[in-house]
Formats: sequence, C-alpha cells, structure tokens
Amino acid sequence: MSSGDAFHQRGAALENQFFSKVDQKLMEQLREQQNVDSLQKALGLDSNVAQSLHAAGVSVQSAAALRLAPLVAVAWADGRIEAAEREFVLKAAAAQGVESDQPAGQLLANWLSTPPSAEFMKSWVEYAAGLVAHLSPDAAAALKTSILSELQSVAKATGGVLGWASVSEGESKVMQTIEAALTRKNS
Repeated sequence: MSSGDAFHQRGAALENQFFSKVDQKLMEQLREQQNVDSLQKALGLDSNVAQSLHAAGVSVQSAAALRLAPLVAVAWADGRIEAAEREFVLKAAAAQGVESDQPAGQLLANWLSTPPSAEFMKSWVEYAAGLVAHLSPDAAAALKTSILSELQSVAKATGGVLGWASVSEGESKVMQTIEAALTRKNS
C-alpha cells in the first residue's frame, strides 16, 4: 500500500470519527427533544415549562406520579372515592397517555382501590417542593396553576348538594397542602 493510500485511509477514518461524533450529538439532541415533547404531552403544559421540568430531571414516568398523585389524594380526602371522582382521575390519566395496561396505569389502579398512606402524600409533597425549587418562577407558577385547576375539578366532580359545598373540608385541606408544596419559596 502506498503512502498516499494510507493517507487517504487515515483521512477517511478521521472523517468517519468526526461525523460519527456529530451524528451522536444530533441523535442525543433528537432524543432530548423527544423526551421534552413527551413530557409536554404527558403534563399538558407549554414547551418552556416542559423543558424546565426535563432539565430538573422529571421523566415521563415521574410526570405521571407528579400529576396523578395529587388527584388521587384529593379524591381520597373524604376516606372514599366517589364514582365521578374516579372517572375524572381516569380521564385525566388517559389524557396524559397513561393506559391501564402500562405500569403507570396499574399503579393508578392500585391508588384508586386502596386509600393512600400518610407517607404517600408526604413523599409527593417533598418531591413537588424540591422540584419547584429547581424551576424558574414562571415554570413553577404554570405547573402550580395547572395542577390546582385539575384538583378543583376532582373536588367538584361529585357536585355537592345543588352545587353548594362541592368541595369538602377534607378536600380543601389536601388541596391547601398541595398548593403549599407547589408554591415556590423565596431564596
């Protein structure tokens, strides 16, 4: 083999290595964007908030727990789940892409059949408080608004008596705990 051939082979190897690294970087960026897009869809939030959540380490899997656990807690706030509350939580889960045959759907089914422990809510509160501390103020506020809106819908799902007292004292207390966890503390 001539020195010219060896030179061309080294040049080709260098090009392959360079483009391989470029391809790897592009593939990583594509995967990253797919993760952000999936997170945005799962949470139903705008892309900036989804990007902030992704940067804070929230995955699509943990997003299901982030969004569904407070709904379950409010539904169970009175010691039982009414059919309308269960239906709302299941619709919210379906809107987030959680299907009954997936692990997240099976976990949700367990949550809806057995009252959550005190540790359940404590874990969620700690997770949410830690998460909002890592988000920008705007992203934290958007997440809080979105979750609190869903909580109101769960609490009002049973409707009260002629529209009065549609949010019980127990539901209100759980919602206040969740709101406090989602309120960004000034550092």
